Amino acid sequence: MPIIYMWQINDITSVGPDVFSNTSDGNGGAVGVSTFSIAGGATTHPVDVADNDANLENIDTSSQVIASAVSFNGASFVPGHNVLVEYSYIIRPVGSSDPADNITVYGIRMDNTVHGVASSAPLLTGVDYKVLSIASNSPTVVRTAVQK
Repeated sequence: MPIIYMWQINDITSVGPDVFSNTSDGNGGAVGVSTFSIAGGATTHPVDVADNDANLENIDTSSQVIASAVSFNGASFVPGHNVLVEYSYIIRPVGSSDPADNITVYGIRMDNTVHGVASSAPLLTGVDYKVLSIASNSPTVVRTAVQK
């Protein structure tokens, strides 16, 4: 079973319009003005996903489900709950102007609520990240592209 490593929404603080709102689309109002950081001491949490293909998708509601019980973001999930990637942003550490520092982050919905964030490269606690753009409001990402 594939594992996705996610940060809990409760461990993330946004400054400006909410970056990881509980919506089906990214927050366009956050682009260019909002930053977020992950609390010191926070860690990623593994979520075991059962799926019939190699992608995390926004539309795969029947076959992309939690495979093992998990407590996440103050809620408990049993096998069978949906796991969907709702939207994605391009972000960069505040102060960097180097496009090589760009990272894609994904708002992950479990059981109809955005509970977590996964990323294309490791995120660091205590670092402020600026939202540069919405990458997609209906992303499909190969699970192996999601980092620990």
